[in-house]
Amino acid sequence: MLNQTCLNRPNLVKPKLDNLNFFEKAFSSARIEKYLKAVYQPNKAKHENIKKAIRLYQINMIYCESLYVSLHTLEIALRNCIDLNLSARHQSNWFFANTDSFHESILYLRNKHNINIVIPKTSTKILLECEEQKVVYAIEDSIKNIFEKSGRKSSEKQEFKIIENRDRIVANLSLGFWITLLTQNKKGNNNYFNNIFIPCVKGIFPNARNSERNTSTIQPILERILKLRNRIFHHEPIIWEYYDIEKRYHEIYRVIKWIDPTLEIWLRHDSKIDRFLDIYQSLSEEVKELTQKNITKKIQYEDRSYS
Repeated sequence: MLNQTCLNRPNLVKPKLDNLNFFEKAFSSARIEKYLKAVYQPNKAKHENIKKAIRLYQINMIYCESLYVSLHTLEIALRNCIDLNLSARHQSNWFFANTDSFHESILYLRNKHNINIVIPKTSTKILLECEEQKVVYAIEDSIKNIFEKSGRKSSEKQEFKIIENRDRIVANLSLGFWITLLTQNKKGNNNYFNNIFIPCVKGIFPNARNSERNTSTIQPILERILKLRNRIFHHEPIIWEYYDIEKRYHEIYRVIKWIDPTLEIWLRHDSKIDRFLDIYQSLSEEVKELTQKNITKKIQYEDRSYS
């Protein structure tokens, strides 16, 4: 049992939240401006609007933290299901491309890191150039990780075997990579749709209804989840109404149940594991009070596309 004293919070001085000096220094005025616009009331004193903006920022962080568990589970489960099905249909090294550009990139990594990259004897032509390059980045990240753990010096020649490190490479591929394989159906003569989606969708989502196993259903859901995930992991606001995070949360679980309903039971049997609904329900009214009508206006912000 943990010592009770370890759970006590330190006695910190309560901050004065009547100016943005400390907050702007840490988070930048451009970032905080979005929250100020959302809460601004012309009939309120400046320090009151500032306090509301800081509170809204806090709630946004709380929401992001509470969504981590479901996103974590979805991302890993989806990745492993796609990998399992592609390995069964093609081969375990399905991501290793048989193209000149891919082999040139591998040669570049060999010279850059002074390492002998041992490639598998077999390869495929499933991936398009953009995803091929992401695999190259994943291979390089895997090499760097091994160097960091081993303390390897640049002058020492080592081997990096793709086959032995395939799980490490697969784990380094982003959620955007995996979702592209299921949603990019109008690129490269429908390459992914014909070679991945049609033959593998039933194996990837075995518990989805037949009426759900189509791109018109799956694609928008996965793309909305990816957008939410990237905004959370890149510290962007998700609190505005037009993101509708409660609906996104239920879509996350819809996909999780497509993969395996037991995952949902496992996550939700203990309220301490996935706390999003409790947190959202306890704070949603406060968000409405803080923002009133302002939050229905689409706040201008720098929206990035992450993959």
